[in-house]
Amino acid sequence: MGTDRFRIKVTGFDTTGAKFQRVKPTLFTLGDVKLSQNVHSSNSSNAIFPGESSELEISVVNTGDFQQLYFNASDDLNFFRSINPSQRSLGKNDSLLLRVFLAAPSDAKYGVTSTVTVFVSQDSGFTQLVNFMVLFVTVASKAPDLSPPLCNVTSQSGSCAGVYGRPECVSSTWVAHVTFNDSGEGLLSITSRENRNGTLKVAAFNQGAANTPISASFTSSCCHPKVIFVGVDLVGNMGTCSVSLVPDIVSFRVHPNTSDVTLYPGETIKVPFTLVNLGSKGSFLFRVTKTSSLISYVIPFSLSLKTNASTTGHVVIASRFNTSEVKTISVRAIAQSDAVNVKEVNLFNVTVFVTPRGQRITSTPGTSTAALKYIRLQANVPTHDLSLETGESSKFNFTVMNLATAETFTFHALTSQPRINGNVEPSPIFMDHQQTTSFLLTLSSEPNTPLGIVTQVNITATPASQNADVKTLVVFSLTVTIDRNTSSKDKESGEKSREKDDGMKKWQILLIFGTTTLAILLVTFLVILGVSRRYCRRGRPENHPVNSANINLGHEPDDVIATRLLSKGTPVLGQI
Repeated sequence: MGTDRFRIKVTGFDTTGAKFQRVKPTLFTLGDVKLSQNVHSSNSSNAIFPGESSELEISVVNTGDFQQLYFNASDDLNFFRSINPSQRSLGKNDSLLLRVFLAAPSDAKYGVTSTVTVFVSQDSGFTQLVNFMVLFVTVASKAPDLSPPLCNVTSQSGSCAGVYGRPECVSSTWVAHVTFNDSGEGLLSITSRENRNGTLKVAAFNQGAANTPISASFTSSCCHPKVIFVGVDLVGNMGTCSVSLVPDIVSFRVHPNTSDVTLYPGETIKVPFTLVNLGSKGSFLFRVTKTSSLISYVIPFSLSLKTNASTTGHVVIASRFNTSEVKTISVRAIAQSDAVNVKEVNLFNVTVFVTPRGQRITSTPGTSTAALKYIRLQANVPTHDLSLETGESSKFNFTVMNLATAETFTFHALTSQPRINGNVEPSPIFMDHQQTTSFLLTLSSEPNTPLGIVTQVNITATPASQNADVKTLVVFSLTVTIDRNTSSKDKESGEKSREKDDGMKKWQILLIFGTTTLAILLVTFLVILGVSRRYCRRGRPENHPVNSANINLGHEPDDVIATRLLSKGTPVLGQI
């Protein structure tokens, strides 16, 4: 390829089959000079200290033919002082060690970084570059400053009690005073957070001020009763002070997937939940009440939540022993801040039924182990609202699952309305652990039950065992509304239909009567009109021939025409 510089062009086809072409404008030279940095363990991070110099070592290898090479370097903070050697002739596979000398001024700021670029060219004007290398040098301290500025609240005035969250909060103000002191590289800045409606005032100071208290104050209305002062030193360490005129609110809305679980020894179960922070922003620990027989904990263990932020988690539960018992554990949230309205809140409870594997199935119906006396039933109901017609009955199917120990139950349908009766079948019935059974509920109302009555029907289960933890359990409830029956509706509909037919007949009669009357009046009018016309033509011959001479074409007066007709002996209308 030679030593000429070149560009790269790429041609091809895209995914649609269209031809494309791209050219990179950068000029390249065949890389026959290799550059690499020799890193010393004493300065592996390329650090440089204020007021001191530093040396970078670059290894140069010529993999091409014999050539004369020139070397130079530059950086964006003017730390570069010289390079040695500045030129050298290298044969094929010859190498040399290039040294780059840097020096930082005494006032160089800690943490700033300078970009150093080393160039290799075939001419002294550096117009024919064959390679280059980029290095980064950072200003550091020999004794690293790891301590943040210390913040101290010196005083605060004003009270927001009773006005925060009310319209009058605008007219109430408060002021907080703090000081920052940095014992390391010195203070860089003081700012505030979490309150954009107040005013921050900072005393004048020189950047890098060390071992000197710098004061600051913040003024705000009670509508915004909190602020955080933030102090940063020259190397980025940050110290804060938090001021609040009202305590942070700890409040949550939580939705666990269940509140009752059955646990077998040797198994681990999880209870998922969703949590929403209704209070102030804060960090919280999540704990579960400890018991001697259960292993339980919450994931996540701790969390930081903003206001209205939501998260998910789960409670992990396992049993230590193979014994029967019922335990209730509480899941709690503990605020890590002391400036809160309440330090700890209870989120929800979980009732755990520990059932040994050998007692999962009870072979003899009607018997119950004395240790298993807890009762838990879960119903699956298609609806909780039912319409019942007067004097009629309705059937309702549902299922019940026994979540606890095997037991015999008697089911009842109870209501406070004496005109409504209910019956559940089958009952009594034996139900094993985790057995699901289908039931039929029949509800009926007496014929004289008033319309519009709304009542609640409770479906209850009574365990047969005397040592059950509940005597009667409400499995589910129905809201029943009394409606009119179908026959009454049909009768009323028929009466309305007959009334409609009678009304139509009346309208038909009125229409016929009106039409007849109108026809009579019309005939009478025509008769009277005909008589009037004959009266007007009385005395005129009925079949008199028309004489064109007798026609008045409008050229002569009527009296002239009448005189002419009389002279000819023609009768004139009105002549006696």
